[in-house]
Amino acid sequence: MINTSSVRHLDKHRLLRNFSSLVERDRRDVATMPAYVAEINRRKLYLEHACPSMFAFCVQRFHMSEAIAVKRIRGGRAATRFPCVLGMIGRGELHLSGLHLLAAHLTEDNHKEVLRRARHRSMREIEKLIARIAPKPDVPSLIRALPRKKTELPLPIQTIQEEVPAPRSAGPSSAPLKPRTRPVPLSPRRYKLQVTIGEETKDKLAELQAIRRRRKLRSVTRLVGSRTLARPGAV
Repeated sequence: MINTSSVRHLDKHRLLRNFSSLVERDRRDVATMPAYVAEINRRKLYLEHACPSMFAFCVQRFHMSEAIAVKRIRGGRAATRFPCVLGMIGRGELHLSGLHLLAAHLTEDNHKEVLRRARHRSMREIEKLIARIAPKPDVPSLIRALPRKKTELPLPIQTIQEEVPAPRSAGPSSAPLKPRTRPVPLSPRRYKLQVTIGEETKDKLAELQAIRRRRKLRSVTRLVGSRTLARPGAV
């Protein structure tokens, strides 16, 4: 059985050499999987196992995660249309997650150029590439209050001291993980960013928005006035 202890005795050269071999083997397996998924899906063999879809076949029969199943199914569909993607995955030029993002944007006319630009790119770089080839409009500005969490009534202090043990010193890894917020590219040099802010910051943003609207209104008023005065016969 393979575990971390079984590789501790390896010297660094053999460790890295074995790792390189594992990566190459994994790439070949990852590239082969979508081809099998596509063919099983084409023949609808999942019906013989009482599964209504290829997705259910992957998740229920082979216990894949939903995300992995979706990526492999979409990769198989993309490979049916553009077989070259399997070779790119096998050579390590494109990862399955990147193909998952690109699949909906590949066409007969653009797939060669898009795949060329996607070679050896990270997920964020591929997101930027998609924003260039399929830009999205800016999202509307929106500020809304988050619903309050339901909290239980506080217990008496004496009860808490008696029933709850003294807290231990928390290490660095004991802090709850917070979801990271990062900008998502919508189009070239345009990003979507979603954050949670306090009421004081919200009030400042509302004030800035009001100032911006007033400035825009004054600019429009001056523009209309200047055009009116420029007309012949204007007083």
